[in-house]
Amino acid sequence: MRALDGSVIRCPKCRWVAVQEARWSCKCGHVWNTFQTHGLCPACQYQWEVTRCYGCHELSRHEAWYPLE
Repeated sequence: MRALDGSVIRCPKCRWVAVQEARWSCKCGHVWNTFQTHGLCPACQYQWEVTRCYGCHELSRHEAWYPLE
């Protein structure tokens, strides 16, 4: 996946690249791709501060997934 500026969204720890098909679930039970909403759950409006990686299974600050370019 790419951020609005065109940069690749990737795990800051293992560099796994977020894919469109990936899904995360919110504490409210809603399932969606967290990078489509910058970590904001569209169902309950909870703003996620961390995201778990599909590659290394580690938690990182959601903002760290977006390059600082």
